[in-house]
Amino acid sequence: MALPWLAETPFAIDGGHLEITYQSDTRRFEITPSVLVWGDSRVQFAGSVAHDARAPEGPAWAFALKSEGGWIGAELPAHERLPIDDWSAAGFLAPERGRAVLSQFAAGRRSRS
Repeated sequence: MALPWLAETPFAIDGGHLEITYQSDTRRFEITPSVLVWGDSRVQFAGSVAHDARAPEGPAWAFALKSEGGWIGAELPAHERLPIDDWSAAGFLAPERGRAVLSQFAAGRRSRS
């Protein structure tokens, strides 16, 4: 996957499973728990992507994603995986204008007892 801000370094996705449905009357994609895997990392997420014809800067696809579990793994097997219990991201995509905006991103880890 090539991201505009990482043009020199493509983001390598090794595999995944996406569960997406589309509601044509509302122009909305619903993402039920889906998984992306790269290296020793795995993230499970859910959310939605909806078309907004009246966005302030012109038509765009607003997205809201949230975690359903996962971890970030170090490339060296000697390091432990970092569990990601809670993350969310929101923003919009405007492919016609070549624009992607991340307006909110939060990540955290629940304390372990």
